[in-house]
Amino acid sequence: MSLSTTPGIDIGAVERVMRSVLPQLKALRKRNELDEDEEAKLIYANQKLGAAFYKSEYTRSHIGWEHALDLIYAVLNAGDLDDARAFATRLDAALKQTAVHLDYIAVIPLGFFQPIAFASKRQSVFRPFQVGPFTLVPATATSAALNKRIKMFNSKAVPNDLFEHQQRQTDQALSSSPLLLLPTHGSSDSLRHQTRAAARRVIGLIELLGRVFGVKKPVLGKEATPSYLFLINKRTGWLDRVMAMRPLTVSISLERKLLQVMKRPEVPIALKLLSLGEEKTLNAQLRNALEFFGRAVGEKDSVARFIFFVISMEAIFSRDKHAPIKITLADYASLLCFKGVDRRRVHADLGKIYDARSEIVHTGVTSVERTLLIKAEALAARALYCSLMLAIHLDDGQGDLQNKFFDLLKGMKIGVELNPIKLPAWQGYGPDAGE
Repeated sequence: MSLSTTPGIDIGAVERVMRSVLPQLKALRKRNELDEDEEAKLIYANQKLGAAFYKSEYTRSHIGWEHALDLIYAVLNAGDLDDARAFATRLDAALKQTAVHLDYIAVIPLGFFQPIAFASKRQSVFRPFQVGPFTLVPATATSAALNKRIKMFNSKAVPNDLFEHQQRQTDQALSSSPLLLLPTHGSSDSLRHQTRAAARRVIGLIELLGRVFGVKKPVLGKEATPSYLFLINKRTGWLDRVMAMRPLTVSISLERKLLQVMKRPEVPIALKLLSLGEEKTLNAQLRNALEFFGRAVGEKDSVARFIFFVISMEAIFSRDKHAPIKITLADYASLLCFKGVDRRRVHADLGKIYDARSEIVHTGVTSVERTLLIKAEALAARALYCSLMLAIHLDDGQGDLQNKFFDLLKGMKIGVELNPIKLPAWQGYGPDAGE
């Protein structure tokens, strides 16, 4: 979400659209009574204008439509309505002028599970460290503590009264949970969406890695459920809160083993891969898989939790419309994620899991065996992790990543390709699954 392109619009694209819009708008405004609905159709709901505005990489990545409309109306109200080229040029200049005010620091509280004192050792004390593009820092009880952290980003300090106000409005979110800091750029309406998505990705990845590498959730304790994240304007020090939409909860506690897992070298590479790529790419498939994995982990209802874990696996491996997804899922996941005799057992388990999924979806079954739920969680975690590792291995910037991913899986299936990734130690299903 950092600024990677020069601010600006595609002037030619906007000019072409406005050649027809400006005469209509001029005629509309000459009437005695302005028809706001008609003007909205010309500007607010004009899909061609929107497409032209978002033709530049900068606007697609950093500017929301609310901010775009503010700029468009400001230019329209400041000049005449005769010259489409002049309009597009002035809009470009206005965008560049406002860009210097759009540098922010996203502050994301992470509500790690809090074990009670006699159930576990005290939460690990840690120094700030990088989690991909994020910096993880301890909770900040005062504005001075927060300002000390954001100083590294050359941000103006947050006023104490504003800090205290936001603390009161968010149930002390800044002082009760560790914080992820992310330097970012964009209009506030764009950043609200982007920061929520980034928070879900990083929380989902932490949950995923915890399960793959055997980080256990303490038996006794409580969930921390921050409901807000924050944006700090680097130029002014203004601190604004944003509703997170879903609680920023991590179901495992921040103990030493999890800290070690979060520092693994694949974490920054995975976060970058997950943040890139348009729809219908492998990046998007993995992003969707992580989204459903995160929903499953946070879901209390066992049937919904089970379904989300299965959807997470489907999101990765469902590509061939002519092959039954049950077979494709079992074949690819067992081949990619396991060795030797484990493959046969996992292949059979995945078949049972998919059959249970079909019964729930098609016949209205309202329960799922706990053993099967435990297996679905473990296999979804391993399938997603191994798929991420394979995507990272194949992502050399040459050719279509999705094609390379599925071509290799097909090659493994017919025995002409070897699995190029190193598999993590298999944690199994645990004693609760009856193994």
